[in-house]
Amino acid sequence: MTEMYGENTAPQRRQGGAGVEGRKVGNIRVGSHPGQRFDRVVFDLSGGGQQGWNAFYTDNPTRDPSGQPIQVPGNAVLDVIIEGIDWTNPNVPEYDGHPIDQQWPALRSVRWDGSFEGQTQIFVGLTARLPFRVGNLNNPERVYIDIAYA
Repeated sequence: MTEMYGENTAPQRRQGGAGVEGRKVGNIRVGSHPGQRFDRVVFDLSGGGQQGWNAFYTDNPTRDPSGQPIQVPGNAVLDVIIEGIDWTNPNVPEYDGHPIDQQWPALRSVRWDGSFEGQTQIFVGLTARLPFRVGNLNNPERVYIDIAYA
């Protein structure tokens, strides 16, 4: 685990380009990779360009912009914000908000909070504050979070 992730539980941010017409989170997928000892959350994106993100642990998960608390199953919660979202375009399909629940070594839940002012907020419930990394893949466009476990 340390070789892949170090002890990284610190916030991770990547500045994205400007909002891209047609970019929304269209789907969220999860997978467990026991051979490599990590669980993965993938956010499938429409539209191109450089995605930005901000991912950090929070003790008080709250909805943006209302500030209302949100219940996220798990012992630790990652607040994930995908930036550069075309949030006002009703013609581009967006994730339906279906909650995801698992009993994997790292992952417990994913809770969708929707899009507002060019960003989408998602909460990831975990078994503990575990090392994680965020990255992107292309063709098709997606952002992933790998959560390591011992």
